[in-house]
Amino acid sequence: MASTFDPSELHILVVDDEEDVAEVVSHFLRQEGFNVHVAHEGNEALEKATPDIDLIVLDIMLPGVDGYEICRRLRSRVETETIPIIFLSAKI
Repeated sequence: MASTFDPSELHILVVDDEEDVAEVVSHFLRQEGFNVHVAHEGNEALEKATPDIDLIVLDIMLPGVDGYEICRRLRSRVETETIPIIFLSAKI
């Protein structure tokens, strides 16, 4: 029996300090039916990255703690070590 993909069951965390970038990425994901959560800096991302998150879209260039360090910290926590991460870097 084939299963159907339901994007409304998936939660994506978008992490970007540039509000315009976060807004555009979030808009397109919401249009496709995903549940989108947004963080604008590293510590906020670490707080919002819970086991309920299915995917993280992570900006590399963040103030203070960069995306690579956020990734290392997420991988070091049992509850977030397996969440897929897509790195994003954009200039508007």
